Parts: sequence; structure tokens; C-alpha cells
Amino acid sequence: DKDDRIAEYWKNGIDTPEIPVNEITEYADGDIKNTGIVFREQFRLAQARGPEFMNLIQTQMDALIATTFMEFHGMHFDVDICHPLALAMAKRYDKYRLFLCQMMADEFNNHAEITVPVVTHEDCNPGSVQQVSTYLFGGVFKYRRQLPVLDDDGNEIEYKTGARKGQVKTKWTDCAIVIEQRFATAGEFADCMSTTDAGALQVDDKNLKKINIGPQLFIEKLVAFRELDKDLNTYYLGLMELVWPTDSCIHGNINHCSTGTGRTSSSAPNMQNVSG
Repeated sequence: DKDDRIAEYWKNGIDTPEIPVNEITEYADGDIKNTGIVFREQFRLAQARGPEFMNLIQTQMDALIATTFMEFHGMHFDVDICHPLALAMAKRYDKYRLFLCQMMADEFNNHAEITVPVVTHEDCNPGSVQQVSTYLFGGVFKYRRQLPVLDDDGNEIEYKTGARKGQVKTKWTDCAIVIEQRFATAGEFADCMSTTDAGALQVDDKNLKKINIGPQLFIEKLVAFRELDKDLNTYYLGLMELVWPTDSCIHGNINHCSTGTGRTSSSAPNMQNVSG
């Protein structure tokens, strides 16, 4: 049986070192005894299945020792080499992003009503699946803008007192631009695009290859931007953040019981998915 007194200490914000020694000792002793009980019963059941099963267990335990050493020693990561490469990649990433954002802003503005605030590149995000889909196939582009507060007659309201006296009051306002599919840059291809379970058009690289006329430049830059985004944020900046300062290594996890096939997997990060 589990000793609920210790859980009450933790629940009330009392950390382990502050719990009376005799109580935490009794609690830990129970954990050790329970572990022994579980082990002995598992060992008995394993022996009952025969020597081949016992050999399998021994092999897996040897593998666990090996992967524990692998986790302990880690994978060396040369931050000094990576840092300048990441900076150069970040410059290309920003260049591609700005180019795409400007293309998106120009296209959205082409479909905007005259009363709608002008869309800037800062309103756009090429990493947004919804925005990319709207750019290519139509839909509703939503953005926010600080707009003047108006009175009932449509006049701008000014601050009458305080440090902002005489300035026009503003508030964040939701804005939207509707693009009909037939007028979208790739609207004619909408019917041949795959869709999600929710019915949204998929704009992954595989589907974008179906578009052979129209916004070719945008698609080419978008695919390159996505590749840069993955390389930079996953394999450069992402891995650099996981390097231990004590040994310049990444100590990922190698998991033995996470796959249905019995093979090992890796996490935090996925070391099996990191190229040389």
C-alpha cells in the first residue's frame, strides 16, 4: 500500500528535504520493497516461459546497458562551426520571408475594398497554412489594425485630458479581405488539391507540385523557405539549445519500449533523424 502522508506533504508545497526523515525513509523503504516484489514475480513468470525467453530478456538488458552508455556520452556538437553557418542561414531565411510576405501583401491588397486598411508585409506569414491557402486558392485573409475610435456621426474621438490630450483614440480592430476562388492566383487548381479531414485544402510541397502555371515564383520561394525554416530552427538553432555546456554534447534519449515493432526510437532530440 502507498503511504498517502508523503503525497499530502507535496500537495501542500512541502518539498522532500523538508519532510521528517523518519517518514520519508519509511516511504522510500516501501518503494524498494515493492520494486523487489515486482521483480521477483516478473522473474518467476519469465522463467516459466523457458530459456529462449530468458535469453531474449538478457539480450534486451545488454542493449539497455549499451544505450545507457550512448546517452551518457552523447553526441558531440561543434557549436563553433554551427554558429556562423546558422547566422548565414538566418540571413537567407529572413530574405526569403520578406520576399514572400511582400508578395502576399501585394496580392491581398489587390482584392481589398477601398475602405479596408492597407495590408503590409508585417501582417503576412508564409508559415501560416491558412494564409498560404488563401493566397493561392482564395478565402478570407484576416488581420488586425489600430484604427481611430469614431463617434455616432463618424468623427474621430480625441483624448480631452491627460498626456495624450488632442491625440486620436484608437483601438485594435479586426479586418478581413475576401478573395473569391475564381480570382485567386491558383484558383483553377483548387479542385485537384488534396484536402484535410476538415475539408481545408492542403498546401504541402507535394500538393503544390500540381500547380504548373500561375504563381510559380511564389511556390518556388515558398518551398525553399520551408526547407530553410526546418534546417535553421530544427537542425541548427534547435540542436544548439540542447548542447550541454559541460561537454559540448547533446544527450538525447534512446527508447526501448516506444514502438510497436520493438525497434528503438529516439527523443529530445530524435538522434536517429539527425544527419552528419
